[in-house]
Formats: sequence, structure tokens, C-alpha cells
Amino acid sequence: MHRLKRYWKPVTVQAGAILASLILSWLVRFEFHFRYTAVLWPAIPLLLVARLIGLYLFHSLHGYWRYSGPTDLVRVLQATIAGSMIFMAIERGVLANKAFPLSIYIIELIFTTSFLVALRAAVVLLFNRVRTNRPGNDKSVRAIVVGAGFAGHMLAKELRGSNTGFQLVGFVDDDRNKHGTSVHGIAVLGSIDQLPSFVPRYDIHEVLIAVPSATKTQLNRIVQICSDTKVKFRSVPSLSDILSGRMSVNTFKDTDVDDLIGRDKVELDLAPVIEYLADKVVMVTGAAGSIGSELCRQILQCGPEKLICIDRDETALFHLGESLEALTDASSEKKFHLWMADAANTGTMKKVLTENQVQVIFHAAAYKHVPLVEANVAEATRNNVIALWKLLEIAEEAGCDRFVLISSDKAVNPSSFMGCTKRIGELLVASRPSNTLKSISVRFGNVLGSQGSVVPTFKSQIARGNAITITHPEMTRFFMAISEAVSLVLQASVLGGDGEIYVLNMGEPIKIVDLAKMLMRLTGKSEANIPIHYTGLRPGEKLYEELFYDDEGMVPTSIDGLRVAKGRIVSWPKLKTQLQQLAKLLDAGAVSIRQKVKEIVPEYQQPGMMDTPNKKAFTVLLAAKSQEQINPVELGGRVN
Repeated sequence: MHRLKRYWKPVTVQAGAILASLILSWLVRFEFHFRYTAVLWPAIPLLLVARLIGLYLFHSLHGYWRYSGPTDLVRVLQATIAGSMIFMAIERGVLANKAFPLSIYIIELIFTTSFLVALRAAVVLLFNRVRTNRPGNDKSVRAIVVGAGFAGHMLAKELRGSNTGFQLVGFVDDDRNKHGTSVHGIAVLGSIDQLPSFVPRYDIHEVLIAVPSATKTQLNRIVQICSDTKVKFRSVPSLSDILSGRMSVNTFKDTDVDDLIGRDKVELDLAPVIEYLADKVVMVTGAAGSIGSELCRQILQCGPEKLICIDRDETALFHLGESLEALTDASSEKKFHLWMADAANTGTMKKVLTENQVQVIFHAAAYKHVPLVEANVAEATRNNVIALWKLLEIAEEAGCDRFVLISSDKAVNPSSFMGCTKRIGELLVASRPSNTLKSISVRFGNVLGSQGSVVPTFKSQIARGNAITITHPEMTRFFMAISEAVSLVLQASVLGGDGEIYVLNMGEPIKIVDLAKMLMRLTGKSEANIPIHYTGLRPGEKLYEELFYDDEGMVPTSIDGLRVAKGRIVSWPKLKTQLQQLAKLLDAGAVSIRQKVKEIVPEYQQPGMMDTPNKKAFTVLLAAKSQEQINPVELGGRVN
């Protein structure tokens, strides 16, 4: 009864359309003379019943026409064909009525299909117009979509089928074949380059970027054009997220700097990593840091027997635990263990390794902030060098299989003490002899989103309306997404031969000033709103980073994005003696420590110890105030 009440209105309207179609067909057939009505009247109830049965069979009897789409139109056509077949079967087969004109069957089918489709189309158009002009809906967001491809189609369907508060005005797309066409009734207005002219013409409030497969170069161009429009712009999720169902196409996100810089993400085959780490006991030091926490998340998904997370930051370790809990099934046995400890505490580390029978160690615990390390040389040496040395020794004693050191591009021709400690770590891992423990280093540059990164600093300055502070207009850095960097570290851990230094392919270096301008564009600002101030290089800071020494060979591996640095090998007895001497100097003062480090790493350009050409270049570069004033290449030689 409830269903009959709900259907009576659409049934009545459609029955009227069917009746009108039959009458009009009759008039067309007999040149608009109403003849042979004795044949027509008995056929009317039969046709109505046949048509309604067809509509019922193909689920087209309901009245939810405002949500109609291509699928509903196909169902209407199927329903009318089925109805015509039923009607003809009754008239010709059951009743043997040969007097009913054959042409009427065809003409009436065409008219009925057209009327039923037109009814649905009219309701869709009327509903969209009423929803747009509804009182209180004058604040709906008039949006234009960049990209009339697969994601654009899905986006238009989602936004038109629900009350999202968006009014789609049009599409722009670089495919000229799409210009002048429409997507779900919404016109493709022109190319992406024309977007700035369309925004004022159509009173656009927001731009929605629906090109999830765009490369970073393509996305940079789109963002640049969008920023010229001076209106808000956002992006749909990645294509893999949409297809997998993890995110809806209308789950918009602000376009972030992560999407724009660095190289295009390489799809990595993690099957060998999963196979190696499955059912093993894995330990990560510095687990609550940027690299360490992402290592923990990816390792946990490889199915280890146990994951031990070492960090001395209680709060950060607590938050790491929360993020790992979200990755595990509540009903399954807990596979990760949070251990609040200092990786430099040899006694504690020995206990952890032996009691848990750790097989694989990822060592990410280190002091990394250049200015702080520069002011705390002794403590940095203890943590970054001596602790690593001792951890390697007790790892071998405990029977560990593999040790992976997280290194840095600052280890190449270091000008900072932090870079020196990383370089000593690389030499230690490469030179130290081992019977069972296979040790490797992985060297890479900056990762986006890491703690202490320049990106959050710039974002904070922009949000407060303050000037962006940059040390030098020529400064460049390598950047990579943190998830991809960690995936490559895991790949290296499987490939690694003992003592090898693996280097991640970081793509092209990015100028820090360009990075700042990208962030300004993403927030709708420019240098007219947010000035850039150059403060001069800080102690130990370099204008640009390098991934290889000049005398290091670059050997490709089977993994795209990973290379091996083949450089000089240091004698272990000599290095061990130097490390022992360095350990004794920890309480003797920074000057003596720096001198000993300079012996171990001759490339270290210690403050106050630059050679004359580099000192002169350094002075000139500090005095430069803009990109045009100086070209570092013309100064002759490397500037550290």
C-alpha cells in the first residue's frame, strides 16, 4: 500500500504521456484525421498495461527522476521496447487483431520513448535550477573544473547528484576535441590557459583541479594559472585513491607543495622487501622522528614478527603508537613495541637486542639541525658518531643480520659539523669489518614534511603575514616525498652489499626562493603581500647540497631511484684509532674535536679554516642581494 501511494503520481504522469503518444501517433498516421476510432479505443487499456509492465520490469516506474542519468535513459528505452513487444503479442497473437495498423507500433514507440525521456530531462533541469535559486542558496559556490577527463566526469556526476553547495559552471581542458562539448550537461568552455579570463566572465568563486594523473610539471603549470585567477583552488584525490574507493572524487584537498616539487613518484615493487622483512624482528632507532615514524609504518605493513620502536621523546613516541595502532587489526596480536630509551645508551641497547633477538636495525637516531649541532659539537659527536660505533659492535655481538644507517647529502663535502658526523658514519659503516652483520648507508636530501623542515616555517610566516626569511637567494636543496624516500631505504636494505653507500635519486635541486614563491601562490599571496628577506648564510650552511663526491663513481642498481656511491675506502685500523682519540676528546672542547674530525674528513671546511679562494667566494656570496647579482658558477670552484 505504501509503495502504491508512493508510485501513483509517476504512474499517472507516465500513463498520460503514453496515452498522448498513442493519440499523436494515430493523428500522424492518418494525416491528422481522427479515423478508425473503433480500433483505437479498445487498444488504449491494453497499451497502458503493457507499457507499465515494461517500465516495472526495468525499474523505471519510480519517480526519482531528478537523479536521472545515462543509465536511466537506457532503461527507459529497454522498457518501451519490452512494452511494445507485449502489446503486439497481445493484439496480434492473443486477440488476433489484424486491424490495428502496423506503423502505429513503430510511431507510438518513438513518441513514447521521447516523451518519457523528455519528462526525466525536464525534471533534472528544473530541480537543478530550483536548487540553485532556492532562498538561502545564494551563497552556493560557482566552480569551474580543470580537466574534462575521467575524474572530471565523476566529479560532475557527484556534485550534480547531491546537495554539495557547488554550482558547476563549466570545464576547461587542453584537449581541443573536447571544446564545445559538454560533460553531464556542463559545457567545456576552452583551454586551461583561458581560465583567468573565464573566472570574471562567469563569476567563478573556486577552481577544482580534476587531473589526478598530472605530472609535477603539468600540475605546476596548472597551479600557476590557477594562482593568476586570484580565486581559491583545490584538487581531487589521486587516481589510485579514487579507483580503490579509499577517497571519493568530491573529497577535495588543498594543493600542497608536496604535489609540486621533487620528481614524479616512481612506482616501487615492495614485494622483495615484504618477503625479506616478513616474520623478522626489526628495530628502528629514532622511531618517533620524521623518517623513523614513516619507516615504522611501512615496516609494520610488511608483516614483521615484531617491530621495536626506540626513541627518547615520550610524547612523540606516544603519538607514533597511536598512528601504528590505526594500521593494525584490533583483534590481532600486537606486533609493535614502543621502547622509551636513548640509542646512545649501550647497556639498554644491548639488552633490547639480545632479549628480542633483533635481526634488522634501521638507525635513524641522530641530531640533524645544523645550527644546533654547530653549537653543541661534543654532544653531537657522542650521539651521531660514538653511539653509532657502539651500536654496530653490540649488534654484531647480538647476532643481528643487517644494519641500515640513515645518512644525509650534507655528508658530501661537508661545511657543517652535522654533515661531518654523517660522513664519519658512512666511513664507519663502509670500513668496519664484519663476520655476520651486513651494514649499509643510505644517503639522501631533504624530505618534505619532516620535523624542522623549511616548509612549515614558511607556511607559518605566510599565515602570520610576516616576511619570509631566506638565508640566500641562490640557495638550493634536494627534496623528496617522505613516503617515497623511506620506500627506497627499504629497497636498499634488501639489495645492500656490506659497506655500500646507497644514494637516492632526488631529482633536480629546488631553489629555496622558488619554494617560498610556490607556497605563496598556493595561499593566494605574492611578493606584493609577503616580502622576502635575505638574512645571510648561517654557520655551517651551504648554498647547495651534493649527492656525490667528485671522486665517487655512480653505479646504477636494479631499482629505479637507487645508485651506489663507489668512493675511497678508509683503513679500519686507522679509522678505529681516530675514533678512539675522538672519544677521548669529547670533554676537551670544541676546537680539538673539530681538528680531529678534520683529520677523519679532510673535505670538511671548518669555520675559519676555508682556503683563500673559497673564503673570498663565500664573502662575495654573502653580500649578494638577488639572484641576478651573482652566479655561483662564475666564482670558480665549489662554495661550501
